[in-house]
Amino acid sequence: MAIYKIRELQNRLCEMSEDGYLYTELYELEADEELPAGFAFSAVTPDEFIDYETVSSCSPVSDEDFFHDSFKPTDQCHEISFTYEEIATLHHALTNALEYFKECEKDPQYSHEVKKDIKSSSVKCRNLQARLRKFLNNLVISK
Repeated sequence: MAIYKIRELQNRLCEMSEDGYLYTELYELEADEELPAGFAFSAVTPDEFIDYETVSSCSPVSDEDFFHDSFKPTDQCHEISFTYEEIATLHHALTNALEYFKECEKDPQYSHEVKKDIKSSSVKCRNLQARLRKFLNNLVISK
């Protein structure tokens, strides 16, 4: 039986989901002399199968590898999930924060340095707000 990093499996599934696919065909690739075992992923549509990068099995080097994983700030985070209602709340909070940032940028009591930080944060917040808005607008919510 092969061992896989959960994060790598989740990344592949998230990538497919973000591309708009609802279904995947998943099949196991046997190890051979050159390649480790792996899982091959294909997105499934009524008309075609779209292949995605294979996730290869791994061999943890030490006991420490079982409990600690390194990541980059731009990696997907799978350790926490939100309900759709919570995502809508986050979108609303970002909208309110951006309104507050606009007020702060006009307020003479804030230094140039603080306003520069606010402007930098505003850009990141607007980008995240746009991503959340797009996500929420594409949802079909059942009651």
